Amino acid sequence: TEFKKNIKSPAFYIFFIIFFLISIIFAMITDPTTFMMGISHGKEFQNAPIIIAQLLARLSVLGVLFSIVIIGRAVAKDFEANIHEFIFTSPVKKSEYLFGRFSGSILANLLLFLAIPFGYEIGLLFIDPINVGSFHAETYLRPFFINVIPNLLLIGAVFFALATLTRKLTATYLAGIGFLAVYSMVGVMLHRMDNEVAKILLDPFGITSLT
Repeated sequence: TEFKKNIKSPAFYIFFIIFFLISIIFAMITDPTTFMMGISHGKEFQNAPIIIAQLLARLSVLGVLFSIVIIGRAVAKDFEANIHEFIFTSPVKKSEYLFGRFSGSILANLLLFLAIPFGYEIGLLFIDPINVGSFHAETYLRPFFINVIPNLLLIGAVFFALATLTRKLTATYLAGIGFLAVYSMVGVMLHRMDNEVAKILLDPFGITSLT
């Protein structure tokens, strides 16, 4: 199945390690003047819900790069390898084929985010316990369902559709890079806005509402 193929691919483990290491490093930063991905620690505990939510939300957008490789590649590779004709001549319907590719890729991509709580909790072991509050699973679960899953579904659907329509991985990669560049500029513009309500509503990924 598509899910099994993805979790066995080298890219999956590379991305998992990247998320894991980022989480460890971020958990170990206790200096309030140090920013990482636009996030800094204040007087909150290192594992305060708002800190975890900000980290997960920002990594969900960074995950667009992983979405391109995992989700975009899921369908584009069949066209580039010229095996799609064999698939479409089989009893499998196009809708079933596309849904299978998309759902398997989404599940594998979601699995990558398990690296974040593992890495973060390990990172907390290396700092002064006075800076760490009690563990609550809800601290990770709430932003995962509110931010990560919706963001991943949105990003994944866009790039999966793009890969399906263009049938080219190159076009999908370029679109992903362009997306990150545009969103970075939009983020700067939102940061300069004075209207807090407008800032929150204009941010499609909900990051502004957490800052």
